[in-house]
Amino acid sequence: MKKAQDKKKWYEKWWVITIFIIIILALIDMSNDDYEKTYKEYPSTTFSGVNYSTVKNTLTNSNYTDLKKDTVFNNKFKGKYIKWEGKVGNIDEAILDDLKMRIVINENTFFDDSVSVYFNEDQYNNLINLNIGEEIVFSAKFKSYYDGLLGFSLSFEEGKIITQEP
Repeated sequence: MKKAQDKKKWYEKWWVITIFIIIILALIDMSNDDYEKTYKEYPSTTFSGVNYSTVKNTLTNSNYTDLKKDTVFNNKFKGKYIKWEGKVGNIDEAILDDLKMRIVINENTFFDDSVSVYFNEDQYNNLINLNIGEEIVFSAKFKSYYDGLLGFSLSFEEGKIITQEP
């Protein structure tokens, strides 16, 4: 006959230990998924290697008609990804709860050359700690451009903050 002292406590039983190990492993796996979603760049994307000046010169310093500019933009740039550096201009909520950031690319002009980048809500934690003027490296996908009386502008979607300067 077993004595009451020989009886194992509930937390020492094999099935309790097994459940505990399964829970720990599940938590570790979930944290790895979050890491991969948050910090991986576009997994199968190659960046176009084009810079802001090239895009602007191609679409503004030419004798192209608006139709030709649209065709050139759609064929050369639209849907392609970039990885550029810039300074945070402003961040606010755009229509449909996307987050929109103005990023200054070139400060040496009469009007700063800047782009609009739309971020999904999953980037909120990366954006909330940024300050105006802070240098960042970001990636995004060409969405559209404007070349008219109000100047030249580029819009991007699927923005991601890659690094920020301390």
